[in-house]
Formats: sequence, structure tokens, C-alpha cells
Amino acid sequence: MENPNPTAAVTELHIRLKQARRHTPFGRLFPEDRDPIYRAVARDHHCTVEDLHHWTEGGAA
Repeated sequence: MENPNPTAAVTELHIRLKQARRHTPFGRLFPEDRDPIYRAVARDHHCTVEDLHHWTEGGAA
């Protein structure tokens, strides 16, 4: 298994969330909209959704 790159994962997560917000009314994403994005980024970067939450909250990236 590859080592995840926190900076790349968080950067891609932010880009995907921003892009998704552009296509929603009022630019707001609900948890049910965000969850598939978090899972996809976690899968692509060989980490867990919990890792992504930790990295985005902890400022590791």
C-alpha cells in the first residue's frame, strides 16, 4: 500500500468540494453531498475518510 500524501489529498478534496459547490443552489453542500466526495478522494489517495477529516481540521496540509 502506498503512503498517502496529506497535502495532495487535502488539495484535491478542496478542489472537488469547491467544484461541487458551484453546481448546487446557493453554493451549499449538505453532508450527503460531501460524503461521496470524501470517500472518492480517500480511495484515490489510499487513506481513510478519518485521515482526511484529521488533516483538514489539524492543518497538516
